[in-house]
Order: sequence, then C-alpha cells, then structure tokens
Amino acid sequence: MSEQAEKYKDAVSYFKKVIAVNPKHADAYNYAGYIYAMRNENLEEALSLISEALKLEPDNGAYLDSLGWVYFKSGKIDKALRETERALAVLRKSGKEDPAVLEHLGDILLKKNLKEKASEMYKLSIKLLDNAGVRRKLDEINKSR
Repeated sequence: MSEQAEKYKDAVSYFKKVIAVNPKHADAYNYAGYIYAMRNENLEEALSLISEALKLEPDNGAYLDSLGWVYFKSGKIDKALRETERALAVLRKSGKEDPAVLEHLGDILLKKNLKEKASEMYKLSIKLLDNAGVRRKLDEINKSR
C-alpha cells in the first residue's frame, strides 16, 4: 500500500473513531464518505456515511455535493446532477460559492456531453480558485470544439 493510500485509510479510521465517540458528528460522516468517493472506493459505505451526515444536516451544501460525487463515481449521473445542483443552490442561497462544487458540476455536465454548461462551471470555479486541474479540463473542452 502506498504512503498516500495509508494516509487516507488513517483519516477514515480517525473519522470513524470520532463517530463512535459522537454519533451526531455530521462532518465526520461526510468526510469519511467523501474520502471513499474521492478515491472511488467502498462507494456503498460512502453513500451510507454521507446519508447519515445528511440526516443530521439535510440542508448542508457540502454534504449534498458529497452525495452527488458518490453518485457520479457510481455511474448514477442523473442523480449526481440533481444532488450537485441542489448543493450549488443551497450554497448560493446562503451567499456562498465553492470551487469544488462548481468543478464537480462541470465534471457531471461534461459526462452528459453538455460541454458549454460544463465550460461555464469550470470558468466559475477558476474565478474562485485558480486550479491547474480545472484549467486542463477547460482546455480539453476548448480543444474539442
């Protein structure tokens, strides 16, 4: 196992210990689930963990984004789009924008071959946080036109 994989494993273990001590710690559920989703591992467990976070805080934009990301990684693109759009709406309603949510929405839209909309999301994400990975995605869309 690589050193990085071991660190992720340790982080999930830590969050699970937090949950054992405080079963109402929504962030711990979300972060553990998001780590799994990010690594495309244990997606069923990721869905369960993030669902627990959402039971505790149903209108949390970050948790809705995590749910969308699990669906995306699971190939459930329409569900991913619905939840990630909900996440963005919740964040915007509270006056916030999150470059990661915008990037995720761009990825989902790109998967649905909605390149113009994906490009818009990537541009908004870059405006908030200049990210080389998001720039590469935007460049790929521009090259494909």
